[in-house]
Amino acid sequence: MKTLWLFLVSVLLSACMSDTIPGDETLDDVPSSDDLIPLNLAVSATLDHGDGDILITWDTVDGALYYVLSICISEFVVTANHHVLATKPDHIYALRVKAVFEDGESKYSAVVSHHTFDVMDVVHGTFTRFSQESVTLTIPVDAIIIDVHTTHVILSVQAYTVHGNTITLNKPFLDQLATGIHYVIASTCCGHFLIEIEILPPVVPHVHGNTVMHYQPGKDVPFVFNLMGGAITYVSANDLTVDDYRIDNETLFIRFSYIDARMDQDPGLTLILITYQITYPEGVIVGMVFINLPS
Repeated sequence: MKTLWLFLVSVLLSACMSDTIPGDETLDDVPSSDDLIPLNLAVSATLDHGDGDILITWDTVDGALYYVLSICISEFVVTANHHVLATKPDHIYALRVKAVFEDGESKYSAVVSHHTFDVMDVVHGTFTRFSQESVTLTIPVDAIIIDVHTTHVILSVQAYTVHGNTITLNKPFLDQLATGIHYVIASTCCGHFLIEIEILPPVVPHVHGNTVMHYQPGKDVPFVFNLMGGAITYVSANDLTVDDYRIDNETLFIRFSYIDARMDQDPGLTLILITYQITYPEGVIVGMVFINLPS
């Protein structure tokens, strides 16, 4: 997705520099692997098979030759859009599916988890990469946690910390989980509790306010960012120098003296395009903001 975003940025930037804007059909022609991912992966009981069997279904994807269904660490080639799985007691199953075509394959779908054990209660939490360090949850009764595990695998001491009936799942453990729903079992003196963690897609640094600002004569134009631990490392526009902008914490200011000079140079100018680069712990983000000029 990052490659696709960079491609779209370069297309739009090139068009702006040449005083043309690509039509909608140009952007629509760019294929997205997200459009090919099988949707609505779901688990339900099946009455046509043995006890403990579950029916796994997902939406058909046009043009798919077959699907690869991943169940924990096993992969199954499936030609239909469903699969019957014989489950075992006291287990957690992590499921995801992708479509395979003549010329490639889609990304995997979000993970859907299924468990086959009795629980006293369920607690829920969410985790977004790059913006959270941990997830802290409290078991709904005053039950001391004995151990924390997934199925029968005890988690390492680095994966979590426990204080009484409160558990904190740490970033190194959470970062390795794919987008979707995952389960962790907290065993206590009173029984098992299910911790359901939803791993959300990563949130990358972005413009926190408007990407298009209107110029008010005599005033610097501010663009507010959520840098998420990163920094604006590059700013570019026609004839822009380091003296034409300033960065104050998470706000980029384009100085009014630069804007006035551009307007004097080209009286018919209606829009100024500013490109920026943000470097953050996980990589680099390139984007654009715009200044609308008075007509």
